[in-house]
Formats: sequence, C-alpha cells, structure tokens
Amino acid sequence: MALLKHGEVTTATVVEVKRITDSDGYSYRPVYRYVTRANEVLTHEPNYSSNPSNWEVGEVIQAVYDPNDPAEVTILTYFGTFGVSAILLAAGVAAIIMGGGYYLASNFLSSFSQK
Repeated sequence: MALLKHGEVTTATVVEVKRITDSDGYSYRPVYRYVTRANEVLTHEPNYSSNPSNWEVGEVIQAVYDPNDPAEVTILTYFGTFGVSAILLAAGVAAIIMGGGYYLASNFLSSFSQK
C-alpha cells in the first residue's frame, strides 16, 4: 500500500512474453519496459506467469514504481496489486468459517450428551 500511496505512476509496455517450462508444462511471463520521471528506461520481469498468456507484446499497461528505488515496480491490476493479500484473506475467511462451524457443531452436539 505504501508503494501505491507514495509511488510514481507510469505507462509500461510489454516488450517480450517469455515461455517458461516447468513441471506442469508451459507458462508465459511478461517482460515490460517503463520510463521513470528521471527518464531512466527500465525493464522488469515479474515473478509470476500464466497459461494461457494474459499479455501480448506491445500491450500498454499502468505501473507504479518507488521513486527512491525505481526497480521496485508493481503493475496496476487487481491481482498484481492485491494478489497475495486476496489469497490470504480467502484462506483466513475459510478458516474462520470452518472453525466457527466446528465450535457451533461441538456445542450443539454436546447439549445432547448432557441430557
């Protein structure tokens, strides 16, 4: 969130889509180029990939980078920005529902054994 709050928004262009081989087959990872306010041209290859490819060469996207460390950049998409947090939130909600269900069920079932 600090990067979103204090970062510089820029336009990035996908310059390459790399084909990655892994144990599940193939996936595709974008490489994009962006220009900082100081006119530095930087490229970034994120650590995520997809199959099928979500990116095309020449596609223009919005990104935000840290002005103090321009190599720290995030693509402004929902998953690019909140992906890990959304996954952890979903897991936490599932755990709360299962834990709450277990608690309610154990109290409900124990009321029968006390009679």
